[in-house]
Amino acid sequence: MVVGSFLPWARAGIFSVAGTSGDGVITLVLGAMILVGAFVGRDDRSRVVRVVVLGCFAAATWIASTTFTNVGGSVAGTSSVGSGLLLTLAVSAIGVLVSLVWVASGVAPDEPAGGKHTA
Repeated sequence: MVVGSFLPWARAGIFSVAGTSGDGVITLVLGAMILVGAFVGRDDRSRVVRVVVLGCFAAATWIASTTFTNVGGSVAGTSSVGSGLLLTLAVSAIGVLVSLVWVASGVAPDEPAGGKHTA
């Protein structure tokens, strides 16, 4: 998602607009918050961090889908959706699904279902 924020979000002829020229800045910040939350949430049994990560993914999905609709709904043939927007939308949508499982299970994605095991 962070990488997608830097890539083109829209193209018109030979010109392109990077995500960082608009809403991509917000998804970039959300992506940074997700990365921090994912590391903190691995050791923190609190659901708060996990819910914040879910909220960040949901917000990024909303921003990307709204921008997708706006770019795709512009005057026919004058602009197209860029690869960065598609990447941001796909990663954030998948992130929502993974985060829902993470929040519901109370277990980190790389942790066994029975919780942490000590040897």
